[in-house]
Amino acid sequence: MRNISNNQAGAVLVVSLIMLLLLTIIGVSGVQSTSLEEKMAGNNRDRNLAFQSAEAALRAGEARIETLWNGGNGSIQAFCTGTAGQFSTVPGCNNA
Repeated sequence: MRNISNNQAGAVLVVSLIMLLLLTIIGVSGVQSTSLEEKMAGNNRDRNLAFQSAEAALRAGEARIETLWNGGNGSIQAFCTGTAGQFSTVPGCNNA
C-alpha cells in the first residue's frame, strides 16, 4: 500500500494549482467587470451633466427672449432696431 500513496502525492499539488488558477481567472474577470461598470457610470454621469447644462442654457435663452419680447409694448422691436444687444439685423425687420 505504501507504493500507491507515493504515486498519488503529486496529484494533490496539481489539482490545487488548477483550482488556484481558476480562482485567479475568476478574480481578474471580476475586477475587469467592475472597472468597466465604473467607467460606464462615470460616462453616464458626464452625459447627464452635459444634458442638464444644455437645458439650463436653453431655459436662460428662452427667458431672455421672453423678457425682450414683453419688455416694452409686447413687440420684438428691440431685435429689429438692434438695441437688444448682439442682434443688429433680423430677417423680416425693416432696418435700413
